[in-house]
Amino acid sequence: MAVALPTPKATIADLPKSKWRSATLMSGFGYLWFFGAIAAFNPYIAMYYRSQGFSGLQVGILTAMPAVGLAMSGPFWGSIMDVLGIHRLVLRLALLLTAIFALAVANANGFTAMFVFVTALAFSLVPLRALLDSYAMAVAQRTRSNFGTIRSWGSIGYFVAVLGLGQLMGKDVSNLFLYAYAGFLVLTLFSMWGLPDLAPRQPSHIIDGLKDVSTNKPLILLYVTAFLLMIAYATVYLALGIHMRDTLGGSANQVGIAFAVGAAAELPAFVYGSRLIRKFGERKLIIFVIAMYAIRFLLTALMPSAALIIPVQLLHMVTFALFLVVSVPLAHKLDGGVHPATTQALLTTTSFGFGNIIGSVGGGALLDSVGTQNLFYIVTAMLAGTLMLFMIGARALKLDDVIKRANRKARGLD
Repeated sequence: MAVALPTPKATIADLPKSKWRSATLMSGFGYLWFFGAIAAFNPYIAMYYRSQGFSGLQVGILTAMPAVGLAMSGPFWGSIMDVLGIHRLVLRLALLLTAIFALAVANANGFTAMFVFVTALAFSLVPLRALLDSYAMAVAQRTRSNFGTIRSWGSIGYFVAVLGLGQLMGKDVSNLFLYAYAGFLVLTLFSMWGLPDLAPRQPSHIIDGLKDVSTNKPLILLYVTAFLLMIAYATVYLALGIHMRDTLGGSANQVGIAFAVGAAAELPAFVYGSRLIRKFGERKLIIFVIAMYAIRFLLTALMPSAALIIPVQLLHMVTFALFLVVSVPLAHKLDGGVHPATTQALLTTTSFGFGNIIGSVGGGALLDSVGTQNLFYIVTAMLAGTLMLFMIGARALKLDDVIKRANRKARGLD
């Protein structure tokens, strides 16, 4: 059914020039607190589930639930927000509800109760990452800055939060990190409260944006690559803390330090990523990222102690962070900015959704049978295949030429 246009209301494009600095700060602080929340949750949640006596498969299922929620509803949330123009409302409700469900998870006992509350949290969390990226892209375009600079605020928040919580908890993992997670989400809500909607309501069908994006072959190649990379990353993310603590005899504090080092290493990629894109181009950088992912996870498997894994985390800069700096603006560019939330929602869904599900559940299922070290070897082999697939696809689609045309169109030359 087509949606009728309402009375026009102010959007982020309507902000006067004097307000763009404050919009940049709101977006930056939103990233700061939101990735502080991610740092409080992701590194410790698998170890927390394990400490509750759950099996490897149960840990994998629970860890995958945020990705399941994203995979089941992420693309539709993006399209609904673009068509109805309710980006701000969804942002506020999602942050508040996720914080409430996090407190419920902190007090849940037994697998059934844990599964119910984690599932509720998973679905409330769905639109948040795509919304933050969409706001950052809108602000960056308007102010002629770059996405990576705004996103670097998230690395700072992640670094401080993961390091601080690791030190507070010491060797054991308690539910303290879940209370911190809820608190950071509330701070995100307050930080971004003044932002308007991203775009006005569109007089179109809700599925029109999904159709347009799903027929864009270069975008599909980007989504498939992001999907495969996230399978590898989610598998290792699930196993890394367990590997450091149980296999190598490390502590929760060392796990926190390892993830903090990774977060700190993101900053150069976010600050200088746009320069690398201009110098080398997106295609070459994606090839480099995939190769460095394989090297990173192979080195992780080979390290004989938890302490030696910590410096390997510096490669987070040229893997996860650099791919994010390249992929988010590239998706926006290949779409032409026509469907901002839909495009980012699909990127988030294919990677942090479907890729995360397969990596988390598959990794969890294999955890007890093959062990953490062998998981890293399996992932390394998979990344070699991903590299070949991307290179073949980019050549077949003449990706460099497609990107050049998109750049010319963005500058109004075509």
